[in-house]
Amino acid sequence: MKAVVASNIGCNIAGCMVNILEYADDMVLLASSWKGFQGLLNIIDKVAVKIDMTFNTNKTVCMFNLIKRYKIVCNNFPQFCLAGHRLSFVPVFKYLAHIITYIYSMTFYS
Repeated sequence: MKAVVASNIGCNIAGCMVNILEYADDMVLLASSWKGFQGLLNIIDKVAVKIDMTFNTNKTVCMFNLIKRYKIVCNNFPQFCLAGHRLSFVPVFKYLAHIITYIYSMTFYS
């Protein structure tokens, strides 16, 4: 968690940099771009190798939110990868008993 926070990759929410939500063994990574999100995945993968931690990549999914007021440059993103596995895109996921859904068009979560 410290490595992700220290990366300074994330989303500006009300003037605060937010890039990780974590409770017990559940984690959500937040980034404002594809490159940033893959960067966060690379960080947690590198740290996981050091501490001999593994991820259930079958339960790890991505959602990428596109907000209408921004010009959409592309609507097709490269596949996100974690621990050598390709992650699935979903339009909705459950996090700590809450249903999270995308705002517009595409998707993101881990």
